[in-house]
Amino acid sequence: LKAERKSKKKTKVAANDVVAEQAAPSPISMAVEVPVFKLADVGGKKSVVKKLKRTKKTVIVDNNLFVTSQASPADSICIYNKGWCISPDTCNYDLCFADTSKTEIKDGERYLFAQDGIIKMNRIKHDCDGGLLIGNTIPREPNEIISPDELDSIKIIGWVYSINTTRAWID
Repeated sequence: LKAERKSKKKTKVAANDVVAEQAAPSPISMAVEVPVFKLADVGGKKSVVKKLKRTKKTVIVDNNLFVTSQASPADSICIYNKGWCISPDTCNYDLCFADTSKTEIKDGERYLFAQDGIIKMNRIKHDCDGGLLIGNTIPREPNEIISPDELDSIKIIGWVYSINTTRAWID
């Protein structure tokens, strides 16, 4: 009977041990640093974005974003949208995340791309004639049609998997 009590004491787990085990970080909750790029013009016109410029900054992103979107952390970039409009559905101070390893067009997905040297972001899908339709989220404006002959004017930079919008409360 005494031996049985001793063996039971040895198998008990202290409450602190359980808490310590639960607090250990799992690979899913780890954070990743993503390089930040800002939009810049080359010719002095503020209405046209012609360049993505790498900054010294990085953004810390929870690994769950990559797990749920299936984006590559190593190939991801963050575009800080300050003062520019590269897409009808992004605003000032938005953070847009793109995976530069995913450049194959899947219909209806949003992409960061250069068209004739101008940086844009919008939904793209294949047209029935072999060209592309660049979608417009503004209902009164038509989609832009890129004919098969004009496909060389488009360079896909990456698939946009997240847009984080921040708004300021103004009284």
